[in-house]
Amino acid sequence: VTAARHVETQCARDCHGGFAVVSTRDCSLQRRNQKLLEEAPAPFLPEGVHDRLVEASHRLLETVDYVGVATCEFLLTPEGDVWFLEVNPRLQVEHCVTEEVTGTDLVEVQLRIAEGGHLGELNEPRGHSLELRITCEDPACGLAPSTGAITRLRWPAGPGIRIESGVTEGDVVTPLFDPMLAKIIVTGASREQAIARARRALRETVVEGVTVCTALHTEVLTRPDFTAPDSAGRLAVTTRWIENEVLPDLGDAAATSEA
Repeated sequence: VTAARHVETQCARDCHGGFAVVSTRDCSLQRRNQKLLEEAPAPFLPEGVHDRLVEASHRLLETVDYVGVATCEFLLTPEGDVWFLEVNPRLQVEHCVTEEVTGTDLVEVQLRIAEGGHLGELNEPRGHSLELRITCEDPACGLAPSTGAITRLRWPAGPGIRIESGVTEGDVVTPLFDPMLAKIIVTGASREQAIARARRALRETVVEGVTVCTALHTEVLTRPDFTAPDSAGRLAVTTRWIENEVLPDLGDAAATSEA
């Protein structure tokens, strides 16, 4: 599989056989197989793919009698073929976008299932949600790591904005740990509104003392390959899109500005 999207299902299954796909997600925006931006539900799926993802996920968890919350990950080719990647038997970093579009507390669901409770009825997804991972990496240098003390920090606020972070001004970023400072989760009534709110959120974000990847997210959120479907009604980005197209352009732009 040389060009594909990364799509996944947020699943839950209880010890009584109750099963649900809480939502789908698209996690195609990656660099070196590390996710940078995720969204729910997965947009512009070819006809029939959603049902195939749900069926495959159900079979996977039922076959091994898995109980709890889990994520089933797949590759989706431009031709509509679905290939299985893995099952993660835990909450994912990107579980927040599923919570936002369904109003479901996945931690509560996980604990209820662990106590032997029933899954019950879960809400259907409404609206759209994006998660932007804010990492200490420089997009102009191919996402090279950035370290140092955070001298100024301001996260966005407003309707549809959720911030998950554990850093404050004065904290020191070292090369010894994961580079992620925060997750900015942005939700709207539609994908278009969520993207517009995400652009505003990035403009309001201030991080000084270290370089973060906000310029990369800003670039992604303005590119038609991401913001709209292609002529076939599908999302044109793949898991290599960031590395092959976006980062080289940002590097060239930085080199030109310095010349």
